[in-house]
Amino acid sequence: MPLASLKRLLALKRLLKKQVSQVTEETEELLKKLEYGTFDNVNEYVDVLSEIRNLRGRIVSLRDLMYVDLEVVDKLDESIKEKNVTFSNQCITFFNQSRRTKALRKCSWRTTR
Repeated sequence: MPLASLKRLLALKRLLKKQVSQVTEETEELLKKLEYGTFDNVNEYVDVLSEIRNLRGRIVSLRDLMYVDLEVVDKLDESIKEKNVTFSNQCITFFNQSRRTKALRKCSWRTTR
């Protein structure tokens, strides 16, 4: 292999490592946000669900890159998938509670008049 090709290959591998590292950091930050964050309104839930979807897309796109460590990508994907399911369930619970609360407010408003 000529020296120029080897240099390009090494540069490509460094770039890939940097991309994987960046996505890993973003995944860890989002997982912490999901674990320790508080979400008090619908917009916050929708924003986070959008963040999860975007990050999953970035993780999936890493699979298409040559020389990427697929084991690392699989671990990232699995961790974000698990949190996506959990957070989606929390979101549904929040929406249901929010609807019940609104219904109770309407009911109590009518009875106090």
